[in-house]
Parts: sequence; C-alpha cells; structure tokens
Amino acid sequence: MKPVRYLFVYGTLMSAFRNAAARAIRARSRCAGRATTVGRLYRIGRYPGLVSAAREGETVKGELYRIAADAAFWKRMDAYEGREYRRVVQPVRLETGETIAAWLFRYVRHVSPGRKVAGGDFLSVPHPVLFVPRWSRRS
Repeated sequence: MKPVRYLFVYGTLMSAFRNAAARAIRARSRCAGRATTVGRLYRIGRYPGLVSAAREGETVKGELYRIAADAAFWKRMDAYEGREYRRVVQPVRLETGETIAAWLFRYVRHVSPGRKVAGGDFLSVPHPVLFVPRWSRRS
C-alpha cells in the first residue's frame, strides 16, 4: 500500500484558525486547495465532528494538505483530536475534480441530529476567534 501523504481538515485545523495544531500542520505542509469528502458534519461543542453520510450526496467542506509527517507529528495530531476521533483514510475531492486518498479525523461518538452543520461547512458557523482566509471571502 502506498503511503498516504495528504491530510483533509474540516474544522479547527483549517487555515482560518490560529491554534497550535493548525499552525503545526501549516509548518510542515502545503495546501493543495479547498476540497470535499463524503460525510455529515455536526457541531460538537466548539468543534465539528465528521461522521458517515446517511444518504448519497452529503459532503463536508474543508482543506486538503500535502504533508511531510513523521510518527511524532501524527502522535501530536491524534492527541489533539482525542479519543472521540479516529484517524482514517478516505477519498477527498479537490475543486479541480481530482480525487486523492487522505487522512482525516472521523468522529466516533453519538451525535445529536439538531447539531448538524448545514451544507457541511464549519466556516459557516459563527466562531469567537476566527481569521477568514482571503480565498473564502466572496466579492
């Protein structure tokens, strides 16, 4: 099996956030672009959780990074996400249409149906501390 060299992020690890884990990703990667993957997104407190799609066509929006990661980096990311999330490989589709296998963190606990994030876009949810990247601004 070929090593997976991409990470798909859809929440507080995106470039719009300034936490240490998000900065660690950007320090050792290059952003391949905005992307989507099959799934449903839920608000879990201040964070999002991606779970399996219940029906065809459900997607989650995020960013795809080509990452130079070693075991220490993945250990740090796994610790950041905690036991509520499991790192898995899943197909991710870039805006160009290209599909790439990428790591992502899937939420493994129960979700409340009323906390679903419409459109699968965590950036559409108000956040107290948020830097909006230039590419997400609409003119």
